[in-house]
Amino acid sequence: MWYVMQVYTGAETDICEKCRERILEEGEDIFVPLAERMTKVRGERVLATSRLFPGYLFVETDRIEDFHMRLKDIQAMTKVLKSGEKMSPIHPEEEERIRMLCGDRHIARYSEGYIEGDTLIVTQGALKGQEDTSPQKAGGDGTAAAGTECGSDTGPGSGLQAGDGGNTQDSGGRGVRRYLPANCCRFWSDIATREKVL
Repeated sequence: MWYVMQVYTGAETDICEKCRERILEEGEDIFVPLAERMTKVRGERVLATSRLFPGYLFVETDRIEDFHMRLKDIQAMTKVLKSGEKMSPIHPEEEERIRMLCGDRHIARYSEGYIEGDTLIVTQGALKGQEDTSPQKAGGDGTAAAGTECGSDTGPGSGLQAGDGGNTQDSGGRGVRRYLPANCCRFWSDIATREKVL
């Protein structure tokens, strides 16, 4: 089962490595889900990797109470998220969706696609084939957004943010927009935050 652990934003990788070195036992895993995105550096578009859920780590264990006791050996702010007084795993559907998006390496690969009329079509990447399960919105400003909703009141979610695709065209002459998983955590509210990166 997957549990979510809150840490200071920016310390995710460091705490993840410390946990791996000091407290993880066989059959357990801890990881920082990542997402590829396009960004501009000195006017050039480059592929970058960022945290999918800033400030959170995922812990895979069947013995969360035991893991929580061992967590005291890590000298950092760590907090396994709870539902009421009980440390609760994320919903199985959420775990499956994040596994599907991020794969075994826990990286949501950069997705690419285009908008045809009011329809978002993802041609490659982590979100290919997920168009039917994603609410979609095409704006008049050249942007589009589609969410792959994994969020309940207590679990993390992921989303999709699209930016202006410029004059890029695919082999069929259609305007191509580029899409990427964006940060979208919904731990305690229905508000999904999206990061515009293009």
